[in-house]
Amino acid sequence: MSARRRRSAPPPSARPAAAPGPSPSPRPPRPARLWPANTGAIARSG
Repeated sequence: MSARRRRSAPPPSARPAAAPGPSPSPRPPRPARLWPANTGAIARSG
C-alpha cells in the first residue's frame, strides 16, 4: 500500500511543476492584453 502511495505522489508533483514552468512564458504576452480589459471592467464595476 505504501508503494502505491509513493508512486502516486511523484505524478501529482510533476504536473504542478510543469504548469508553472511554461506558464511564465505565455503569461507576459497574455496579461498585457487581458490587463486593460480586466482593469476596465473592474474600474467600471467599482
